[in-house]
Amino acid sequence: NSHRLKNGESVNFIFRILGKLFLCLVSTFICTLIMYKSEYYNTKITDAFLPITIIMLLSYTTGHFFIDIYSSSADAILLASFIDEEVELEHFGREFVYNCPSSIRQYIAQLHNQ
Repeated sequence: NSHRLKNGESVNFIFRILGKLFLCLVSTFICTLIMYKSEYYNTKITDAFLPITIIMLLSYTTGHFFIDIYSSSADAILLASFIDEEVELEHFGREFVYNCPSSIRQYIAQLHNQ
């Protein structure tokens, strides 16, 4: 299970970075559009660098917290799946996890054969 967990962690690391950047850039872009297109903000803000920087920092922080919680949940589900597989193998003598949904059964069978 350690090599499967290592593969999951490497994919998790990539998605964490991409998710944080995506959330940060999209929310900053939307706020920037609102600042430039809205007459209220357009007349009140003379230089948009500082507000955009603050928005970017806040959106990155929010995305960081959200993605970290989501990532921890995904890790917990992955570990629970590995434990379920080991319990079924050791205690019930099965070589395939029968408690997984049918949509991912083929994928888990491929992982099991590696």
